[in-house]
Amino acid sequence: MRLSIIAASLLSAFAALPALAEDAPASPHTFTGNIAVTSEYIYRGLAQTNNRPAIQGGFDYSHASGLYVGNWNSSISWIGDAGLGASASTEMDVYAGFKKAFGDFTFDVGSLYYYYPGNYPGSWTDAYAKPNTLELYGAASWKWFTLKYSNATTSVFGNRGSNGSGYSEANFAYDLGDGWGVNAHAGHQQIKHVYNASYSDYKVGVTKDWGFVTTGLAWTGTTAKKDFYYNTVNSDLGKSRVTLTVSKTF
Repeated sequence: MRLSIIAASLLSAFAALPALAEDAPASPHTFTGNIAVTSEYIYRGLAQTNNRPAIQGGFDYSHASGLYVGNWNSSISWIGDAGLGASASTEMDVYAGFKKAFGDFTFDVGSLYYYYPGNYPGSWTDAYAKPNTLELYGAASWKWFTLKYSNATTSVFGNRGSNGSGYSEANFAYDLGDGWGVNAHAGHQQIKHVYNASYSDYKVGVTKDWGFVTTGLAWTGTTAKKDFYYNTVNSDLGKSRVTLTVSKTF
């Protein structure tokens, strides 16, 4: 009799476990990672890998409160392509901020540091500042539209004396359904105190989520002056380009 009571009690306790598990609160922590291969790395309309592919990847952490931090990395060649003996071949971005949604509106503020580890000999530092750049940014989104402004607290990507330069952008992204999406972008890079360095850029693209990977096809262009944005092989870094990207988020 007593054994039967004990057995019945144990069965009741185990039967209640799924219900208790279902009642457990969701974790406030979210971790994600991403990897990508692109036919050419384009940033703010300018070629970063001189007609060559790039390997990219990073990770992100976010908290339910809205706080987030992350890192993103890519192979690059534009620093070495300048022909001044610098050897940097990697871009490492570190960012942190606060993002919060209110209905259809989302607000985001944060900071982003672009770091280019490598060797910068006197031939580089005589002509340019180091390319490492710190920006503070703010963005506001409504449904498919986002407006964002970034302000540099350092010189911008090696342009000496350009502290306080800003980048303004408008972005559009729309889900067509069945994994398809379209996007568009327009931006203006202001670079203070450097003649002919400021320019505008634009982009239109289409994406497809296949489940195991996402592919993206994009066309980009700029108003960048060729006599300023070129390298030692006389490549026009701001010319119109079509790029293909394959990415995976996990």
